[in-house]
Amino acid sequence: MSQIIETIGNYSEYVGVMAGAGAGLATEYIASRNVSNNRSQLSGEIGIALQEPEVSRLRRVGALALTPIVFAGASLGLLNNEVWEPNDIEAQSPKLGIVVDHSGATEMGDQPAIGSINLLTASFDNPNEVEATAYVAGSGAVETAQPTEVGEDEPFGNAPLADGFNQAVDKIEETRRKEIGNQSASGVLVITNGNTFGNNADILARTEAENIPVFVANVEGETTNPSSVEGFKEVTKQTNGEYFDVEEANVEEMVDQISDSLEESRLKNPAPNDWPKRILAGALTVATFGLYRKKRSSMTLDSNSIGR
Repeated sequence: MSQIIETIGNYSEYVGVMAGAGAGLATEYIASRNVSNNRSQLSGEIGIALQEPEVSRLRRVGALALTPIVFAGASLGLLNNEVWEPNDIEAQSPKLGIVVDHSGATEMGDQPAIGSINLLTASFDNPNEVEATAYVAGSGAVETAQPTEVGEDEPFGNAPLADGFNQAVDKIEETRRKEIGNQSASGVLVITNGNTFGNNADILARTEAENIPVFVANVEGETTNPSSVEGFKEVTKQTNGEYFDVEEANVEEMVDQISDSLEESRLKNPAPNDWPKRILAGALTVATFGLYRKKRSSMTLDSNSIGR
């Protein structure tokens, strides 16, 4: 039995079309029977026999199948299938855009920051927990890569972190438009050597409307401009993200905290409400069949009636 139900589910759109067409055919048949009965009653009242058109049974069945209500019913059946199809949205791994600072300065000093940057980025190479894409900003441009591929890039020049951040947000918005109803969470992690990635007003304008949490991992530590640190903390606070000082935080704990934050964000996203569409589709279906039957049944003297 379960196999039959599963098979029906796999072809639900065809089942909907056939059911709608069948309902239309039944409506036309019932209405045509009403016409025939009305004719018989009228014949008795006026004493004149109203002749039924001579139509073969095969032609009558074919004519019934080609009536407008059958096509309308098929369309309504497909519509109802669409709005009543269950939203079996599987819990997907959170998506994370990682904006990586690969400026030339990350290789400078006694303890270059590049090691911490690449280690932290590569730690997100687990699609079952977080589906991550890196936006590597260096040499004045932004390149996309898998987390484990970031270490292959040679840091150089300036890092356009703002461009990388915007590309990460663009990708999240594009995914959400394509995957309507997708309940997976999305966020942006900026791994920076103390460099900013845009002004806070622009960042918040882009992220708050889409409910995108922003995380900042600062590998520069105490030497970062205090005003930049305050800006990082303000952005992460306003977007329900988190600020990390990589010198003080454990990388594994950071990855877990970000993953947990994204999962909490996913659970807060409500499933789409299909009831307004379902009610509208149901009302449209009832009204269409009801009005057609009423109008069709009133055609007592129509010599072109299909029914008996």
